[in-house]
Amino acid sequence: MWHLIEHKEDADYLGVALGPWQDKIDNGRGWSYGAEFFLQKQLGRNTGWWGSALSRTQRKIAALNDCMKLPCTSDRHCVISLVVNHRLCALVLFLETWVYGTGQSIWQLVEKLHGVNYDAGWLVGPGITYRYVPMGHRMDQGSPPTIS
Repeated sequence: MWHLIEHKEDADYLGVALGPWQDKIDNGRGWSYGAEFFLQKQLGRNTGWWGSALSRTQRKIAALNDCMKLPCTSDRHCVISLVVNHRLCALVLFLETWVYGTGQSIWQLVEKLHGVNYDAGWLVGPGITYRYVPMGHRMDQGSPPTIS
């Protein structure tokens, strides 16, 4: 990806130095790659699907973080979903959904840390620290009303 934009580290949007927004951004490039797998069963009383995505997204802005690559905030390495539908009879349907995902990356400027030690879990770079939010999963179950 080319010509990605990002806010400058010292950009001030609320202070006295108001000016054109073009002076408050930098541009750079990014990389995104991955694979997605999907299996689906459509016939019978039990239907559903299994899907998985493995991906990586990074960006590099020349004036940001000494030109080191940083993960995008939308970067999630692994997402898995499993959906099962079971039709008990013509009027009764049970649904189950399970989703697992690794955490997204979050950024924080070093200057904004105010001297507090954030080294536990934070990957400290020259200008920006980042880490991944803990992974999580959820399971939803339901039985929607059917109208005959």
